[in-house]
Order: sequence, then C-alpha cells, then structure tokens
Amino acid sequence: MKPNMESTLTKGMRDHVKEWVDDGEFQEILDKDESGMTLYPLGRIANQREQFSSLVNYFFLRQNLEDDVFKRYCQEVSVFLGFNPAQQRVLRRTMQPYVGKEMTKALDAMLSYRLVGGQYEIKAGRELPPLKSNVREVWVPCEIIDIRYSKKAGKTQLFSMTTICHAGPTAGRVSTQQSPYSFFFRFRSDLGWPKFKKGGLSDLFGYQFTGYLDQTSYGIQFTRFKVRHSQMQHNTKLRSGRAGDCPKNLPNQCYECSYGLDQCKNACHMLTYVKRFCPVCRNSDVLHDPDQREDICIRCDYLKSTGRLKHGRRT
Repeated sequence: MKPNMESTLTKGMRDHVKEWVDDGEFQEILDKDESGMTLYPLGRIANQREQFSSLVNYFFLRQNLEDDVFKRYCQEVSVFLGFNPAQQRVLRRTMQPYVGKEMTKALDAMLSYRLVGGQYEIKAGRELPPLKSNVREVWVPCEIIDIRYSKKAGKTQLFSMTTICHAGPTAGRVSTQQSPYSFFFRFRSDLGWPKFKKGGLSDLFGYQFTGYLDQTSYGIQFTRFKVRHSQMQHNTKLRSGRAGDCPKNLPNQCYECSYGLDQCKNACHMLTYVKRFCPVCRNSDVLHDPDQREDICIRCDYLKSTGRLKHGRRT
C-alpha cells in the first residue's frame, strides 16, 4: 500500500528543495567555457534525478496523466524543482505530449532525465523542444548507454554508439550514431582510458562526455567531443570499480559478465543476458541480449557485425 501522497510527498520534496525562485525573471546564470559550452552542474543534476523518481514519479506509477492527475503531477514537479508560477506554465506546455499517457517505469525514467536535466531551460522561460526535433549546433552532456560493433561499410569496420543526454534543451534524448572502428582508440583515450591498457567497446559503457551536435551528411550527429572534469572523475571511478573486486565474487572480467546494469553497478551493458535457443548457431542455452531486436545470440551477433557470419553460418 502506498503512503499518503499529500503528507509524505510534499514533506519529502520540501526537505530536498535547496532554493526557491520568486516570481519574475529567472536570475541564475550558468557559466560557459571559451567554446560556448554551458557548464551545467552535472553532479547536482544526477543527485536530483535519483531523488526525482522516488519523490515524484513513484506516487504516479500506473496512473494516467490526465485531468486532475496531470495538474497534480505538474504541481509536485514544480515544488521539487523550485519553479515559480510562470515557469509552471512553461512546464505544462512541455508536458503536453504526455497528457493521457500511463506513468510506466519507462516513462518515469525518461521524464526523470528530461525534466531534471531540462530544468534550467524551463527556469529561463524556454519550453523544451520535442525529443525528436532537429536541435543542432549545441554542446550536449551525455552518457554511453550502448556500444557495439556495427556492419561494415565496404572494408571499413564500424561501431555503433547510443547515448542519452543529461542536461540542456535535449535532456532525455537518446541518439545513435556509427563511426569507423579506427576512431574508437582516440575516442576512448579522450574519455580517460589509459593509453597502453587493453580494452574493448563494452569497456566504455556508462562513460560520460560532452558532444557537439551538428548537421552532417549522415544526419545530426556528434562532430566534436570534450570531457569535463566531473565527467572524467566519473569515468575514472567507473573504470576503477570494474578493475577492483567483483561485487558478486565472480572470476571473469566485467566485459565478459552476463550481468547487466539492472543487477550490477559495474556492468558493461544495460540488461542482464538471458539464456535461450539461438536459431543461427542452433545451440541451446546460449546468451542473448534482451536489448537486441534480432533473435540471435551475442556471439552470432558479434560475428555478423564483423562480417564473419554469412547465410546464417559462421565463417
């Protein structure tokens, strides 16, 4: 049974709200570096995002965001993030695409990124653009949530990287782009990977960086990369955790482990692999990635992406 929302939610939120903004123009100005990159307080945003799900969205799970429920949701979000009445109106316009939708765990996760990460846009009176809008020429702080080999382009091996934006007008946006595998080694070095330390694609899962979104011949993609000090600290801490003792006392390396982020904080992929029959290699009880759309085991998927799986057979 859920606790009383009026008493527990409001008290919990007011305990965590650090600042209140009076009516009128929002005065907090975020610093920018020499390239025009906005220096969002990423540590604070991450802490607020963790609290947001438990203090706000938890009380609305499995409810439809319509009528009084929608109004109450916007009010509670405004209390948590310190919005004044003018900013509440901007929030309601931002939330219009979600009116009538059920608050599932997936919507909970997306709104946690979108509203907490986009709060500075809303406080400045700017409505957050749709997630699929063509936002470009902007620096975006983000995190790698999937990285794997992709199909070859001619003789060039590619890798695919999926990221989620942490802050700014594109907060909560998930995007995927492909790059030549030769670029991977310079990219991982920029993200703090030791020059002479071996490692594969999955080692960069969970790493953070700031990318510049711009128009390319392949669509809107990251064309430049930077790593802020707080992001480098996060990457170093994550790498150290994976190099230390396994929290589950397993002998294998993290990149070889079947556990996902849903069961281990040091995991190198999102969801825990499951065992089932693979129709390609025709082996039973082989590991499959639940995030993989194709019904194919992770080994056959790797061979297919590197061109060593042809006509359903390993070569």
